[in-house]
Amino acid sequence: MIDSLAIGRFDGIHLGHRALFERLTKDGAILAIETGRSNLTPPEFIDKYVDKKLVFYRLEEIKDLDALGFLKKLKIYLKEGTFEPLSIV
Repeated sequence: MIDSLAIGRFDGIHLGHRALFERLTKDGAILAIETGRSNLTPPEFIDKYVDKKLVFYRLEEIKDLDALGFLKKLKIYLKEGTFEPLSIV
């Protein structure tokens, strides 16, 4: 069961991102928001640099959610382990 979550664009896996990921628990996960813009580390390579469950959401699919809608989506994921992601690595 996921008990900590880092949420962000994570367009490049640099020292700041790595420091954030190190704060995740053993059962933590990373939710990366994919914008379709250029990335220092392309999404298909991020999993090579992290040792946590990695999930992507397309910005276009979530940008119109209000805060409660986004939290509801996260709550469902955290409770049931189900996501509607672009991909899970």
